[in-house]
Amino acid sequence: MVGHIMRDTAPDGKQLRPDNSVGALFSKWLTKHHPTVCDNYSMYVHVTDEWEGEVRQYPIGMLPLFIEFVDTIWIPEHSERYFNTRDPAALPHLPKLIANSDYKRIGAA
Repeated sequence: MVGHIMRDTAPDGKQLRPDNSVGALFSKWLTKHHPTVCDNYSMYVHVTDEWEGEVRQYPIGMLPLFIEFVDTIWIPEHSERYFNTRDPAALPHLPKLIANSDYKRIGAA
């Protein structure tokens, strides 16, 4: 979206899965900032080439909260740490993601 195609694997050969990082932190953020809906999820078995386990599945109605979290918390506060060792070529593109945040455009409307 901003001029970079994320690598499939990190230099150590592990698959890049930012959704794992986002999901774990989203759960903690919900608990802290939206405790009345933080338990609104079901579990399902998620399978990749490297991992299989149960993960949370939130209802579609929580998508606005997820977008808010990704745009205002994960990208500005956690994405640099995530990509630093996994896909350093992504780092110069992170400021573009922050500047192009859909959540900020909606909030400004």
